[in-house]
Amino acid sequence: VAVKDALTSLLGSLNGLNGTDNASTGVLGEVSISTDAGDGKVVVYSPERLAESGEPAKVSVDDSEATAEVPAGVLQQAQGLVGDGHLMLSVVVMNEEMSEKFSTPPPITQEGPVTTLLSAPLVINIRDENGTVIDIGPLKTPMTVQLEVKKRRLDQASNSAGRKCAYWDEERAVWETNPKEIESIEGDEAKPGLVRCRTKRMAIFSVVLEEFENTLKCSTLGQLLTADALASLSRSPSLQADS
Repeated sequence: VAVKDALTSLLGSLNGLNGTDNASTGVLGEVSISTDAGDGKVVVYSPERLAESGEPAKVSVDDSEATAEVPAGVLQQAQGLVGDGHLMLSVVVMNEEMSEKFSTPPPITQEGPVTTLLSAPLVINIRDENGTVIDIGPLKTPMTVQLEVKKRRLDQASNSAGRKCAYWDEERAVWETNPKEIESIEGDEAKPGLVRCRTKRMAIFSVVLEEFENTLKCSTLGQLLTADALASLSRSPSLQADS
């Protein structure tokens, strides 16, 4: 499926959606997408109507429990950078092949198990009407991300002291767990196998083990199998759902 064609078709149908009940909540349309990186969904919003509704923008990916809940203020923050017009919130769950590229084994000189992610990474972006990703910077209001732990990793994830929410730091090519930027939301509302995170970043997210975090931070760029390549990968057309 050509994602650009899907987005163009969706935007072209907006005139017929403006009078619907969904439009009153800020939602103008949505489309499921398939990319080389994984499957996801794109929802078109009117930032003004979303703010009037008093509800956040919420996008769930088909056949997954992964979701993104973005406050209306964040979309308004993005609109302030690009001017008037509709905005698109895109969410993609990485497939297994792409996820492996973001899982780095320990250096060959260091003993220890191969490091793994507990959940498939979730890629979240806000786009303008042309489908271009908006570099919004730090969020003025935190958003909430829900990640689905892989079934084979449920036992590891149950150790709440060991697992953490993390975002991908493109500049350093590492998973970062700085509590000032991202934190786990502990509470009864979280179902088994689901981890909810609160973050001030618009990025790629996953659930990691603390050992995984430390292994990455202690590894040199050379040992990380070319960190520059991983950083470039996170900005690739596949992850930006533009291919």
